[in-house]
Amino acid sequence: MTGAPVQLLALLDGLPGRLAAGDPDVVRPLAAHTGNVGAALVIGAGGRPLRHDPAALAIALSVRLPGWPVLSVSDGRGDHPYNAARRFLSVDHLSGGRSGVVFRGDGSAAGQTAEHTAERIRVIRALWNSWPAESLVADRDSGVYARTDGIRAVDHRGTDFSVYGALNSPTSPQGEPVSLWHVSTAEELDAAHGLVDLVVLEDPGLYSRWAASPVDGRPGLVAASGLAHDGGATAELVAVRTPRELADVLAVVPRAAGTPTAGGIPTADPGNAVRGRTVPGDAPSLRALLGLPPRSYDLTDKPLAFGASHA
Repeated sequence: MTGAPVQLLALLDGLPGRLAAGDPDVVRPLAAHTGNVGAALVIGAGGRPLRHDPAALAIALSVRLPGWPVLSVSDGRGDHPYNAARRFLSVDHLSGGRSGVVFRGDGSAAGQTAEHTAERIRVIRALWNSWPAESLVADRDSGVYARTDGIRAVDHRGTDFSVYGALNSPTSPQGEPVSLWHVSTAEELDAAHGLVDLVVLEDPGLYSRWAASPVDGRPGLVAASGLAHDGGATAELVAVRTPRELADVLAVVPRAAGTPTAGGIPTADPGNAVRGRTVPGDAPSLRALLGLPPRSYDLTDKPLAFGASHA
């Protein structure tokens, strides 16, 4: 992406609850900008305790505000990678390929190391790629729903997780949901190299380490509020706590590159977007909005989940 960084609007304090309840002071400003700004919403960035499940709220948001890119925060607490992969991929399908996941460690859990989070991300990404969408046939005449020779069993037996089998959902419209890691240590930053699309940084020391790391495989940068950088950030994380702050941020967020003008978006009647009747079909995927290339996890060395195709 060229120009100004994409704004990732972290909804904090009472905003997620007000969004879930359909508060017009929160919904209408977002509906008026659906598909028309260089921004995405981040759900669950406020830390624990969570009053709303980020994936569930992201699904509700995708229905209420179709076209708005959304990112769900995942710290893995009580959430097995298979369940997490399925829930977040469901968000991606329902949003039309406009979603991502912000992974982070659960600092309160014993044994939560950088490698623990990295293993969780690897398993989830592998599961996201285990059932290629192109294997779907759905041919009524032949009675073939899917060709199974491309569906792979993940077959992961690691230090902290064991998973065998394919996810019961085809791959994302954007290849994979966008993966981010909100890193807080040098070990996490090093483990993120080559693993995720983007890292979220707050610590200037970690920024220096990121800038000095090899470019090959280096994740893109999301700069949290107040982090000084040389302009190389793909996105900026902006904390938003009140409807007034939300309206003020939306007023200055630049238009997304390649998206249509307001005349091509249902901004004149935000009620349409609120009721979910109108979806801006040419709104970009989250990958396109962030200028990220297609991505996949190579599973060619994994066993077939169902054996050879009989189609």
